[in-house]
Amino acid sequence: MVLAAPIVHHIPVCPFSQRLEILLELKGRRQAVDFRVMNQDRARRDACREALLAVYAQLNDFLLEHAPTGPWLFDDFGWAETVFTPLFQRFWFLEYYEEFQLPREPRYHRVRAWREACLAHPAVGQVVPEEIVRLYYDYALGVGNGALPPGRSVSSFAPQPPWSSRPWPPADKYGHRASDAELGLIAQA
Repeated sequence: MVLAAPIVHHIPVCPFSQRLEILLELKGRRQAVDFRVMNQDRARRDACREALLAVYAQLNDFLLEHAPTGPWLFDDFGWAETVFTPLFQRFWFLEYYEEFQLPREPRYHRVRAWREACLAHPAVGQVVPEEIVRLYYDYALGVGNGALPPGRSVSSFAPQPPWSSRPWPPADKYGHRASDAELGLIAQA
């Protein structure tokens, strides 16, 4: 039986997926994983949600085995939390653009406690959900790092105007694609 290569849905040049790409390259196994841009097909939304829940379930099992009482993997907020917390923060855009919520089921109880403790730690307040949602609008559309969606002339990652002065982007990334003006990136005429 031939197994299909694992698929990683990512954002182009995402530092988290780039780490995986570097490690695979170092091992001579770059082709062992199929990297794809984030989902842009509404019909695949449920399948992507289930895949993410499977990852959360694996994390839950790992935490139950190695740190059942928590909240941290070891005695205190450490390297594992430092690695995962920015990822948990970036998932705020999945909550907004994909309506993703980690179910309140026993299957995710331990990972939920870990995630909540990570997000509440005083050392990680550099970004807030509103910032991620507003800046990551282009990522939600499948482009990022300054690349522009069709019909746009300013990236949602532009430093000006400040993200805090911009309106909320449309939550339905599959429907209407907001213009630069609607995103508060340029003055409306």
